[in-house]
Amino acid sequence: MPDIKLITENLVDELIPGINRASGIYILTSFVMESGVKLLAPHLKEAALRGAEVKLLAGDYLFVTQREALRALSTKPNPER
Repeated sequence: MPDIKLITENLVDELIPGINRASGIYILTSFVMESGVKLLAPHLKEAALRGAEVKLLAGDYLFVTQREALRALSTKPNPER
């Protein structure tokens, strides 16, 4: 079992190396914002192009999810709706 650690800041610094080496990427999040999509989308697209399975499940907790963020994600290759 991998080591478990608490990450309290700069989560993207932990996510990107994992995305870059993963063969399967499953992200479950309460909401999606443009700022996060801009940070992760290029790495997720690159992972998909190299054959990694990429799945994202997002909610709309407290109506925080931004429409434009979802729109940006839905323009990526083969989005499932």
